[in-house]
Amino acid sequence: MSSRFARWASTLLLVVGLTVSARAQTDGVVIVRPDGTSVVLSTEELMGLPRTTLTANAHDKVQRFEGSDLRDVLAAGGVDQTKDLRGAQLRRLISVHASDGYTVVFALAELDASIGDRHVYLVNRAEGIALAPDQGPWRLVVPADHRPTRWARQVVRIVVVDAP
Repeated sequence: MSSRFARWASTLLLVVGLTVSARAQTDGVVIVRPDGTSVVLSTEELMGLPRTTLTANAHDKVQRFEGSDLRDVLAAGGVDQTKDLRGAQLRRLISVHASDGYTVVFALAELDASIGDRHVYLVNRAEGIALAPDQGPWRLVVPADHRPTRWARQVVRIVVVDAP
């Protein structure tokens, strides 16, 4: 079991190391699937996903954001999400990586409508305008989190893995 964990940790570190080069290649977002394959969702593809306007509060400031539900982003990237998670899928993790190396993690079960139903959004607009360069072009917004610690800025990569 420890060798499986070591392989998993090595893979995760490799993915984090590749984040900067992925940012240089695209203004989109790289999606890495559990099988290790990846796809780049271009800005145009991300903009073509179902869009939501939402309000969220961070640091006592309410803002209006525009973007897509992370579930739709994952589906567009070819990440299988069955309707009712069970068994091995319950150990699936989603790590979201920013261009500066900041990483946040969600369990897929948190997002599943039948379990956690947490809404996480990949947004590119705030208050009707494109995000500033220090915030975007893409960032996460997690309205239900009491503190915005998982509101990663400058998102470049989303990695889906199965925990050991």
